[in-house]
Amino acid sequence: MDLLSHLEDILSYFRPLFNSQNFSLFRALIYGFIANTDGGTLTHPYQSGFSQTRYWSLPKFLSRGNWDADAVATHLIRRIQEVFPDWVYVYDETKALKTGKSQWGLHFFRNFSYQKHGVNQSKFHYGHEFGALGLLCHTPRDWQLFPVWVKLILPQSVRDKSDAVLKRICSKIPPGLIIFDRGFARRKVFTMALRFGHHLLCRAKSNAVFYGLPKPPKRRQRGRPKKYGDRLDIRRLRYKDIGIDGQSYSIAAKVVRTKMCDADVRLGVIRNRPKASKPYQYFCVRTKITAFCV
Repeated sequence: MDLLSHLEDILSYFRPLFNSQNFSLFRALIYGFIANTDGGTLTHPYQSGFSQTRYWSLPKFLSRGNWDADAVATHLIRRIQEVFPDWVYVYDETKALKTGKSQWGLHFFRNFSYQKHGVNQSKFHYGHEFGALGLLCHTPRDWQLFPVWVKLILPQSVRDKSDAVLKRICSKIPPGLIIFDRGFARRKVFTMALRFGHHLLCRAKSNAVFYGLPKPPKRRQRGRPKKYGDRLDIRRLRYKDIGIDGQSYSIAAKVVRTKMCDADVRLGVIRNRPKASKPYQYFCVRTKITAFCV
């Protein structure tokens, strides 16, 4: 299927979000990004998009145009979810960094590896930090990751700090399963995502502590009921060997509680042993009712 021949029908889905002038600029920008294969600056998409406006209209459209980028991203997510019924969210943060002298307008990231004998070597990490959301969809051929939302993180702004950016994204997307890496294993992140109806899947930290569910008392007792049971020892779980893509894995799962999350979580544990003489290595991941360890 030729994408450009069907692009008009796809772009018409976004028509209610723009006025006539902004929609023509949005249309030219999308055509330019798809038709341009050289990368480079905004000049290349502008020339490839066959825009009838002057060049400076496009930077003004992106910088201070009267349209809502969050509404466009939300519209795009709903459109992809209509086409692919099997999907999960993937969220991460990334830094666009360079090494050299600091430049005006870019955030400064301290890196002490450029210190020699306590003297600064005039080299810094500088750049921007972004929060990015992807939609991992099951297509007829395989799994495809669609980058659907990118927001700039500004440490100086309360509205655009790391947790605030994640909160704004989670509040606008339809509830679903969000996959995080181990760096987001924080109570504040879990509480916020669960409040918006999302489910979580993330790798547990190596020092994470889990507890079993408390046993109901034989007779009624005074005071608040116990919230945590005995501390969990992942080595004592019942492991089962399964085969995935020709490889064998030893996996166990258990519903547990942790002080990192208000809700019960399902802890999944994968263990392997590189050599018979070596001890087991464990890997853990978890979600709202799920967590896994390797």
